[in-house]
Amino acid sequence: VVPPGVTWTEIGPRPLDNNAASGGYKYGIVTGRINSVAFASSTVAYAVGSVGGVWKTTNFSTSSPANITWTQLWDDPNFAAQSVGVIAIDPNNANTVYVGTGDSQPVAGDAFGNGIYKSSDAGANWTQYGGNLFSHYLSTGAPGTSCCALAPDENIKSLVVNPNNSNIVIAGASYGL
Repeated sequence: VVPPGVTWTEIGPRPLDNNAASGGYKYGIVTGRINSVAFASSTVAYAVGSVGGVWKTTNFSTSSPANITWTQLWDDPNFAAQSVGVIAIDPNNANTVYVGTGDSQPVAGDAFGNGIYKSSDAGANWTQYGGNLFSHYLSTGAPGTSCCALAPDENIKSLVVNPNNSNIVIAGASYGL
């Protein structure tokens, strides 16, 4: 329920060609559910989605939300991961961006991750890290429980860049750091 006098304005990114006209779960190029947003400046923002990769705007504006444009940075269908759980920007260098892949929504359709990606040029190029650590395997659920049997351990849910030492990045996965 929205309180009286409060309105919401859609600012995107907007879904593109879901390709689900037949009622199936066919994913064309879509944003998916937005999992995380990070601002590099007052006009540059990134949004990451459950199946839509990384999106960027360079004209963010609260005074003119209808004119905000978004560009999909991972638009290659062969990119190693399109599911992103979190994004973080180096507080000492706004051109350095980290994303943690994967999306855990147990048990309703997880999208697997394959590590952490880093861009040192504001999203133009990406390098994969931790692919050997965050491999494709399934857990049996949280320790001591029988729920969440399909929760992937490799999905990155949080990223923090140390503001005192940008070479230290902490990643939180489904069941550990």
